[in-house]
Amino acid sequence: MTQPLALELSLADVAALCHVQRPVVTMWRRRSEATAWPFPQPVSWVRGEERFDVAAVVEWLERTGRGNNPDFRADAAGFAKPTGLGTLDDTVVNQGLAALLCLKVITGEDLSAHPAATVLDLADDADPDDVFLRREVEALDDRLTACAGFADLLADAAYSSAEAFE
Repeated sequence: MTQPLALELSLADVAALCHVQRPVVTMWRRRSEATAWPFPQPVSWVRGEERFDVAAVVEWLERTGRGNNPDFRADAAGFAKPTGLGTLDDTVVNQGLAALLCLKVITGEDLSAHPAATVLDLADDADPDDVFLRREVEALDDRLTACAGFADLLADAAYSSAEAFE
């Protein structure tokens, strides 16, 4: 079974999620260091930028009451970046996610409810001549199921697949 994608946020992503300016998050982080609920530790560095686990940040926001977005839990996936895609590059992932969101609109399906083979069948049915999405979905290869789950999360966070695409 394919593991779901880990989702991470940069400090700028946290600020956007919380509807605050970026320096505010740095202040929260600094002021919470010696408290019972310090800001989560980074789980990775990507091109010199700290990344934080989405679940840990959401829990911290809930416990501390920080931010100006009362819907931060529901919105978090829309601000997150997936990790754990192995050798897939950003272009393959971005094109694949766009194709999966398109497929969600066409089929009306929750893609994560299906195994990869079924998602591939849906893509083939929607685009039998490979004009606009089949190849992009196939390119996700062994990460298709995880990316389909992320596409569903994005659509839920944005309230629709079309808004998630934008």
